[in-house]
Order: sequence, then structure tokens, then C-alpha cells
Amino acid sequence: MKNLKNKKGFTLIELLAVIVVLAIVTVIASSSILPYMSNAGRDAFASEANIAIDGASNAMNLIQLGSIASTNYKLTENADGTKTYCFTLQNLKDVSLWDKDDSTYAGKVVVTVPESGYSYTYSVTMHNKDYYVTGTGTIANETVVKYDAENTHKDVSFAC
Repeated sequence: MKNLKNKKGFTLIELLAVIVVLAIVTVIASSSILPYMSNAGRDAFASEANIAIDGASNAMNLIQLGSIASTNYKLTENADGTKTYCFTLQNLKDVSLWDKDDSTYAGKVVVTVPESGYSYTYSVTMHNKDYYVTGTGTIANETVVKYDAENTHKDVSFAC
């Protein structure tokens, strides 16, 4: 019995106090990290939208070379002399310029070519099950991507 009195250890109260302190630290840390995780998801999706624009840019180069069939895009000649090329994500996938193999993605990239044929304008509209983005710019790096927080994309058609 004398050996039991000499043993040192933690009491139940001390162990519970440590567990409570660790729980409080975990709650504080996770509440400050969650907004960053949400922003990272949105930014990653915006990068994917820019990749779709890059694919459409490459498709425009292939069209000029005559390497893409007209069934892989929709061409509209407008009254003001501009031409509009529309590529759905499936069109880009068909010509190996979009490699995302996820059925939750839907969207299109519209390329407007002025009468002079210089400085194309790219417009992207895209969504997956979590995010919806739109953006317009002259090159992919300048595209301004906007997020739809209200998820109104449910009423948007992504067909060309």
C-alpha cells in the first residue's frame, strides 16, 4: 500500500481541464480557418474558369489553322461586323482542350471577334454544384470573375 501513495500522476479533474482547454483552442482555430477554406474553393473554381478561357483561346488558334470542325463550336456573324464563337465545356472537351471529367460542371465560353480581327473578348459563364462564376476580359489573365452568392444560376442556360 505504501507504493500506491508514492505514485504520481494526474487527477481526473486535471485531465478534464486539459481536454476543455484543447476543445476551446480547436473551436477558435477552426472558426478562423473556415472562411479561408471557402475562399480557396472559390478561387480554385475561378482558376478553372480561366483554364476554360485558355482552352477557347487555343480553339480559336486551331480554327484559324483549320484544325477544328465547325461542329465543335457555334459561329454567329453579327450585324455590326463582329463574329461570335461559342464553345460549351463539352465542345472544348471534345477537342481535348478541357480535361475536367466531372459531370457537375456546366458552362460556356463566348469569344467575340471584332471586324478588324484583333483583340478578342472572352466571356465565361460556368458553374459546378457549389459555385457559379461569370467574367469578361480580353485575355484570360484580365478576366474579372464574379461569384453568384444567391445561386441564381439555376435558371441560366449554358447552351450556345
